[in-house]
Amino acid sequence: AMRLRAKGRWLEAAVESMLHSNQGAAAALRQHQATACTDVTGFGLLGHLLEMLQASKLGADLDLTALPILSGAQAMVQQGSSARCRPIICRLRLPLLMPQRSNATRSIPSCSTHRLPAVC
Repeated sequence: AMRLRAKGRWLEAAVESMLHSNQGAAAALRQHQATACTDVTGFGLLGHLLEMLQASKLGADLDLTALPILSGAQAMVQQGSSARCRPIICRLRLPLLMPQRSNATRSIPSCSTHRLPAVC
């Protein structure tokens, strides 16, 4: 049901973002002595962050307005492309005061080249 909804230019931008090297991120992780790292895939940033926080019994503050959003991501969410993530978002019980932009994009799965590091 979700097939053929993404525009070609959105796919090109997504592929371009996946082609970026993680070398700079790896250097930053070493510099800051990261103690954990996970890929950000089907459960999206918040799903993976929640899993890491629950496992470590920690909390986090996110500036969702500072997160880059792929071109077309908001339109895909509005078309219902994030429906498989809804149970995870319900578990998060996010505050209602989130910025407007994040309401539509907080559950978007990211590509596997994105990483979520932790320094404890």
